[in-house]
Amino acid sequence: MRRETCDQTALSPSLHWGARADVRARVLACVTVLCALVAAGPSAAAQTPAGTLIENIARSQHVTPEGDAVEESSNPATTMIAADCLLDPFLITVAPSGPAVPGTLLTYTLSATNRTGVALPGVLVTLPVDAALTEIALLAASTLPGDPAGDFDAASRVVAWTFASPLPPDATTVLQFTARVRPDATADTTITVGARLASSACAANLASNTVSTLVGSAALTLTLASDRGAVAPGDGVGFTLAVANAATFALTEVRVTDTLPAGLRYVPGTARVGAGTAPDPAVATDGRTLTFAVADLEPGGAETLRFGARVLPTATEGEIVDRAVATATTSSQVPIASPASTRPSRSKRASRA
Repeated sequence: MRRETCDQTALSPSLHWGARADVRARVLACVTVLCALVAAGPSAAAQTPAGTLIENIARSQHVTPEGDAVEESSNPATTMIAADCLLDPFLITVAPSGPAVPGTLLTYTLSATNRTGVALPGVLVTLPVDAALTEIALLAASTLPGDPAGDFDAASRVVAWTFASPLPPDATTVLQFTARVRPDATADTTITVGARLASSACAANLASNTVSTLVGSAALTLTLASDRGAVAPGDGVGFTLAVANAATFALTEVRVTDTLPAGLRYVPGTARVGAGTAPDPAVATDGRTLTFAVADLEPGGAETLRFGARVLPTATEGEIVDRAVATATTSSQVPIASPASTRPSRSKRASRA
């Protein structure tokens, strides 16, 4: 990096004034480089490259009342000549592109080529991470121009790469990280990601493009239905649970948990999967919470469960609601759950003979 300085003797013959007894000092300031540029005219300024350091020092000479000559210098003030920086491309992409269901792992790739014509010192690339993303991981890369070191700050949710050395002219750096769409991300919302680059040689920060990912419907869906809209004590009720994998990855450890209303109980031996019989579900100590094990679901796969329940003689009259939820584990060991599914019915008094 160039550093240009000047002092008063380089600009003109030495100047000072004899101080009278009542005059403490007269100050001569030497403005480095700027003085030389003014003296040389516009052409010299145009030739001074971006990144040149301008060092400004003020000096004073005076004579004390006792006749002693004193010369003093101020601290230096340093400024860098900034450039209108250009990165082409300065591009961020995401894979897979298009909508992504909760639980999907996304890979972001940022490419930047320095087209400014000079090396860019002190480069800092920052990228705010959308709140709908989790499990942020920076990908290791081979040696890159500028030797960038990346870090994710969980408190500010910002990924930052600090360059240990200047980014050379026409050099390209490629930065990558992965992030997962949160399992509880809201469908039909948009995840937006973009980056900014700053350098001490740039007159302004530079912004990349932004990429957007639409959050699709939940990866795991569950539909609950029953064959009775109104029941009385002693009645039987049939329930159907349809679970499906809407993701682009397989789901394992699939479970369906159904919480029956207080007035209903599972009828042993009634469980069915598809057209075949199935083992009875695990029944919690409350007698109402049933957990069914389901086979692994490939992308686009689905399974249908059926079972029967009976209304207890002690069931009270009024609305009763059956609630169910499906859970699973993604191929990258991330637990996910379907939105809860409910089925209201109405309990009525038993008819009298």
